Amino acid sequence: MEFDATSVKTVQPNYDIEKILTSINSGKAIMFTGAGFSFGAETVSGKEPLGAKRLSHALCESMGIKQNDNLMFTSDYFMSKKPKSELVALLKENYTLRSTSEAHQTICSLPWRRFYTTNYDLSIELASQKSGKIIETVDLLHPVSEYYQRSGFCVHLNGSINSLTEDSLEDSFKLSSSSYISSDSFVTSDWFYPFKRDLDRASAIIFVGYSMYDIDIQKIMFKDEHLVAKTYFITLPEPDMELEFTLSKFGTVVPIGTDGFAAEIAKFIADNPTEHEEHSLESLRLYELGNAAPNVRDDQIETMLMYGDVNDDSIDSCMLGHIEVPFLILRNQIEEICTNLDKEKNIVLYSALGNGKSILLKELRCQLTSSGHNVYEIDDLDGDYIGDLDYLAQQSSKSILLIDDYEQYIDVIQHVSATSSGKIQVVATARIADHEFFRERLLEWNFNFSEINVDLLYEEERNSFIDIIDNLGLWGENAGFTHNQKLRYLQFNNDNQISTALLSLLDSPNIKSKITVLVSKFKANKNYESTLFTICLCRIIGVSANRALISELAGNDAIYDPAFTSMKEFRQIFTIINGEVQSASSLFCICLVKEHFSASYITASLLSIAGKLNKVSGRDATQTRVFKSMLKFSFVERILPKSTKVGNLIRYYSDLKLEVRWLNKDPHFWLQYAMSVIVFKNYGKAQQFLDQAYALAQNKKDYHTDNIDTQQARLWLMECNDISDGQKVYGKFSQAHKLLSYLKNDIFKFRQLARYREFYENNFDKLSKKNKGLFLESCKQVLASIQEADDEQSYSIQQLERTQSILKSIIER
Repeated sequence: MEFDATSVKTVQPNYDIEKILTSINSGKAIMFTGAGFSFGAETVSGKEPLGAKRLSHALCESMGIKQNDNLMFTSDYFMSKKPKSELVALLKENYTLRSTSEAHQTICSLPWRRFYTTNYDLSIELASQKSGKIIETVDLLHPVSEYYQRSGFCVHLNGSINSLTEDSLEDSFKLSSSSYISSDSFVTSDWFYPFKRDLDRASAIIFVGYSMYDIDIQKIMFKDEHLVAKTYFITLPEPDMELEFTLSKFGTVVPIGTDGFAAEIAKFIADNPTEHEEHSLESLRLYELGNAAPNVRDDQIETMLMYGDVNDDSIDSCMLGHIEVPFLILRNQIEEICTNLDKEKNIVLYSALGNGKSILLKELRCQLTSSGHNVYEIDDLDGDYIGDLDYLAQQSSKSILLIDDYEQYIDVIQHVSATSSGKIQVVATARIADHEFFRERLLEWNFNFSEINVDLLYEEERNSFIDIIDNLGLWGENAGFTHNQKLRYLQFNNDNQISTALLSLLDSPNIKSKITVLVSKFKANKNYESTLFTICLCRIIGVSANRALISELAGNDAIYDPAFTSMKEFRQIFTIINGEVQSASSLFCICLVKEHFSASYITASLLSIAGKLNKVSGRDATQTRVFKSMLKFSFVERILPKSTKVGNLIRYYSDLKLEVRWLNKDPHFWLQYAMSVIVFKNYGKAQQFLDQAYALAQNKKDYHTDNIDTQQARLWLMECNDISDGQKVYGKFSQAHKLLSYLKNDIFKFRQLARYREFYENNFDKLSKKNKGLFLESCKQVLASIQEADDEQSYSIQQLERTQSILKSIIER
């Protein structure tokens, strides 16, 4: 008896159609359509759009040759025998629609976040128009940056009838072998990265009318349990065994057909009539205190210190006094923040990396929420944040919006500034360098803010930190210190900063051995190793470590592999929430990279990432931030091991200009290259590269050389330490001082003025009596100039006061 494969059912009906439709109705679902979706539509010639096989048959008939199912062959053969214009005409006739079915209109009437299709026709656009929505037609050549923030468009992976020309037949319109490279054309396009982000963020992923020919599903989907759980394939009522078996690996098969799907939607709409509802937040989330009162144990506190992993319930419980064990440092700045909020001010909290600004924001969140304030956070920037902010601006009560790492959400702050409703106040955080970069922009937008530096610990905060370390027994060789000795140790040996104290802990033999055991498990697999490195890189840079970005930068899909993400070692360090890898602190990640990756591995990986992102034509804000970090000396220098830093830094910049060719003509690159050799006192090379930067800057329109000038001044001041001739020493100082005097007051200028103390200590005795007087007069002059700061200063008060203190200490000696 012959086996009948068609009788085998690989998947039993196990879907909940109401659950599916409720997920779609949230407005966060994406729909991916294949050839089967277009059945029921009508072309201008009164026929149905052709599937791939029928199109191939039509081409064969037109040429008078034997019927062939291979579309790539028949289209190539057609173009070799007939004018391209005939093929264009045939395609236009078979894919230009004049109508769609009621089923199409019903399906498209739902509030889909995004559409993707392999079809040439515009059935989605036409059906949406009938239901009162405008959907733009986009193909893989359209710039991602221009379209991705919108919601009303459909991405045509194989091109659309709109983009069809004789030229596009062999390029963006996927038909012939010269243009159709299976699904690789999508996977290697700029659109694959946002598609992967859409997968993670979607409430549901719905494939309608998909067939094995449309695209290789295994190239674009992942057997990740979170994606599988929300992926559904709407197929014919009796799908063949191969299709059903393949699809069931990636989601739930719903064998009801397009018409059946539309009928279920119509029934759902009838049973759930739309009512006028209050605005539903898409991008922002109202924070609510948790009800749990967790019993925090020592190993959890140690995990928090090591990895930065702490849950919201634990912070809330500690802030509300439900946890007695030493757990958090309650920051004094909370009172200052609340005072400024009462004065109608927005707040910017800034600090160096790892000094606790994110934890402080969570402490503040609990304080404000428990005091009755409506506190919001950004939950999904791809949602309609403008609509959400406009809604909050119309409410009678005030709202407080918390933004961690505000440079990633600068458009949100710009919109809040533009509306000036007075109903929304912002508390934002940033690293020092990022805040320095954006401060002037905030001032231009009339963003009324007070800034608070949170780097240094107050005495009571140091007491809290000591209590935490005492309780865990992590003092090591310093365990015998008295409480006062520990206070002085934190204040002077650890610079009175959380980051330095935590680095000391992470450098202890006990902690280092634990990290070594963890990392060894990752290094057993090259894809796991590169993915771990990439996650750490994202955390250090300060960008969202979403799976789409990690996959792109690492060059593999390990982050979607359950075998990787379910590893005990992975779960010990990281958690994945809504497709974003979280938990591990940037400080921990720096230690992990510096201690457990070789300098050659680090530089090779950075070069590879720079090369990949350089080829992305429409980088989004996150990709741009990562790319710029690959070029920045301060970033590269931070993650390289100390022992091999000198040679590898110089080699890295030498190779970088080969990997990204246009950098040869970029003055900012040569400035970074110069900085990489200044720090190692290769003054000749540094001057050569600064000269190159100046020369290239002259050819750049509206290019300001302020950053080059500050490094030139730095170089001249540093060179003085190796010169014995006092006259030459003063000559170098005079050049540096003159250059700095022309620059505006900002952090970069202040950093060089702070070097006057080092110059004084190392070189003052080399100067003649006259030049000593001139040096002191220069200090008085620059002190007077920076004391005349106006209210619109582009620097913080703390930086100004530190610079003034240094100059005064020189003058008063």
